[in-house]
Amino acid sequence: MADNVRILAYGLLLNLFFFLTVLDLMRSPPSTAAATDEAEEQAAILEKGIPQPKLMNMEMPLPTTAGPVLKILFCSSCGYRKIFDQFRTALLERHADLLIEGGNFEPALWRTQLAKAMSYLKIAVVALLISGFNPFPALGMDTPQAYSWAVANKIYAGLMAWFLLGIPENSLISTGAFEVFYNGVPVWSKLESGRMPDFQELLSIVGQHREYFKTEL
Repeated sequence: MADNVRILAYGLLLNLFFFLTVLDLMRSPPSTAAATDEAEEQAAILEKGIPQPKLMNMEMPLPTTAGPVLKILFCSSCGYRKIFDQFRTALLERHADLLIEGGNFEPALWRTQLAKAMSYLKIAVVALLISGFNPFPALGMDTPQAYSWAVANKIYAGLMAWFLLGIPENSLISTGAFEVFYNGVPVWSKLESGRMPDFQELLSIVGQHREYFKTEL
């Protein structure tokens, strides 16, 4: 009875992991082709003189004079979103006119594509183990003992393959970045310094650059 419950639990976990990976793959950003088509459609509307419908602006009205802009790009998969929110709240308490923007620091394109390939490979390996299909005879090769063991213990082997292949996948999209820009000028880089700024350092950097831009104006 206990073995049946354990097998059922492993099966539910495996199905959950499979569902989450498929869901992540479906949440891919819109392609550049779709964005180009939308831009061409907007241009065609303007050329024809067809008025576009006015959308209600539910946001707060923007101030008449824009203040300095502090932009922070961080590694979302590293958990830096919470640090950004804390810095943003504390900075706005001292500089109410400061416009603070934040977003994910996108990894290089090759890292993103390789991470997707690792995700597909992970699904393929797990599906192969669950199905019990043996591709080696069709390739004219002897079946490795490790594969025979994995098929005989497909639940345990599937979970192990899922986690092991997930390690390089996550490392590819984790940049470890926390890059700070003041009015477009880079003022701090975790990728270069190797560490996060503490709040006093960030506050001092913002104060110095505010004074610098005031004198320049």
